[in-house]
Amino acid sequence: MRQRALSPTIRRRIEWALIALALLGLALMVQPFWGALFRVGFWFLFLFGIGYVATTFWPPERVTLWDAIKSLLGVVIVLALVIGVSILLVPKLL
Repeated sequence: MRQRALSPTIRRRIEWALIALALLGLALMVQPFWGALFRVGFWFLFLFGIGYVATTFWPPERVTLWDAIKSLLGVVIVLALVIGVSILLVPKLL
């Protein structure tokens, strides 16, 4: 089964939506009115920021849904490895 490529307009809208949601998360983290929004803001910034970073690895000429999923998984795997190695190294460096 051949997948259709995402149009440049859709790609740009996805990128801008991820940026907007990450910035909303940042705004929720710095608002002084309700402490519970800090946690929501952190997760927005974390998840949608990772999503935006994954879009920077999309091939410039043509991207399918499978390409988008592969780039997101690649970013998540690298992030997990960095966090895992950091957790293992901290006790040895202290």
